[in-house]
Amino acid sequence: PTLKQLVRGGIPDQYRKQIWRQLVYSRVQDIITEKGPHYYRNLCNMLPDSPVTRYRKQISLDLMRTMPSNVKFATSGSRGIMDLQDVLLAFCIHSPDIGYCQGMNFIVGMALLFMDAHDAFWTLVAVTERYFTSNYFDHNLVGAQADQQVLKDIVAEKLSTTSKHLDAIDIEISTVTLNWFLAIYFDAVPFMVSNTLLRIWDCFLMEGPKVLFRFCLAILKMNEREILMKNDTISVMRHLKSCAKITYDIEGLIKIAFEDLRPFPHRQAIKSKQAFYLTSLKEKYKRRELQKMAFAEREQMVSLNAQLKMGSIIFIYDFYE
Repeated sequence: PTLKQLVRGGIPDQYRKQIWRQLVYSRVQDIITEKGPHYYRNLCNMLPDSPVTRYRKQISLDLMRTMPSNVKFATSGSRGIMDLQDVLLAFCIHSPDIGYCQGMNFIVGMALLFMDAHDAFWTLVAVTERYFTSNYFDHNLVGAQADQQVLKDIVAEKLSTTSKHLDAIDIEISTVTLNWFLAIYFDAVPFMVSNTLLRIWDCFLMEGPKVLFRFCLAILKMNEREILMKNDTISVMRHLKSCAKITYDIEGLIKIAFEDLRPFPHRQAIKSKQAFYLTSLKEKYKRRELQKMAFAEREQMVSLNAQLKMGSIIFIYDFYE
């Protein structure tokens, strides 16, 4: 509890690298023990012959989009870009079921600002396998979508007026907030001008994904009056997308997130909701997949019947010829 309060108050810059590393390693120490201390280097050595080519193109496209204004990531040959590429490709070998998902480049890029490539790799492993559920970054982003359903419930509970207003003008808040969660607010809140992004990451690495809900509601609450004043979909959507980018008052944001929103749903209540929506979404995608398979089989049968019919016509034609 003492450490939690200290981290919420902000990790001093000179200690952030050390504390982030310790928080990450506390989550994945068992995996490191199992895989060995040179696991990341071994994965990098496997890259030339690895079957991760299907991810290389998308990763290559995202490399220069990660932090174009940061000197460490400014050119294709810079150390940051090379480390970013190695970490992302190594992770694809480590976790082929997940592979690469857009947003991972931001997570690794953020880690590389404070850590070396080895630690950044383990940060990505911790985020995808320990902080979030295993299906958070899967093909359908099922875990992430479940969280957006949970968020909608919490907004309805804690900011009922805002929730009703958004429903009335048919706005799905997840169209904006999904990326906030996936990239842990990277490119959503201020970074260079204020320490908003760093402070959110401090709390996330210490406490886990629950704080993402807290900060999302805090941003909405800080901008509630402006949101309620707008009655057309376009202006509300624009404000939702832009309001996070001007969240310079980090102390105000922290206060709302951890004090003004009390009582906040307990961690176990959030987990129960996540499990419910996760099951529901999995069933939905399973039904969709079965429908696709049935459609494909039907198309195959139609094609086969057409071929048989054509064959019969040709046979009859040849017979009479």
